[in-house]
Amino acid sequence: MADGADVAEVAWKVIEPMWGLLKTPYEPDERLQTVATPGQRAFYALHWTISEVSNGGFHQYFYNSTGYLAPEAITGAELLGASEYANVIRRATSIFPSEEALRDLDQRQEILEQATDNQIAFLSSLDDALYALLESPTQNPAVLFGPYIEAHPEEFFRG
Repeated sequence: MADGADVAEVAWKVIEPMWGLLKTPYEPDERLQTVATPGQRAFYALHWTISEVSNGGFHQYFYNSTGYLAPEAITGAELLGASEYANVIRRATSIFPSEEALRDLDQRQEILEQATDNQIAFLSSLDDALYALLESPTQNPAVLFGPYIEAHPEEFFRG
């Protein structure tokens, strides 16, 4: 893959088949764990995480149904060699007392509605941290994710 545009196109081709297959991100779907390969799961969860945070921050991401994908986004970022992304997402999830609370939309929304000014400011600082990664020439997803696709084509391009 020669450049970022190529990686973005390939990344979309990786997750596009899951778009129609899965109920996610609107509700949990066990097929994300059972049908998707680790690489597909990583790209899918990171796509939703980055899209939502870019559109309205971590608060929006967690308030919407997509927020339950955060654990997959963390695992996916680590798998793809994007540990700084994993660290930012992990830090954002720390406002939730448990993974159960993180996975449950009603609990997430209640926690966010009761969030303190400090917690809101904390999430906002993590928005900025994610935006900085997206803008970084060395941390841009196209730079980080392309090598994984090239090294593991069997996870993405199955016959």
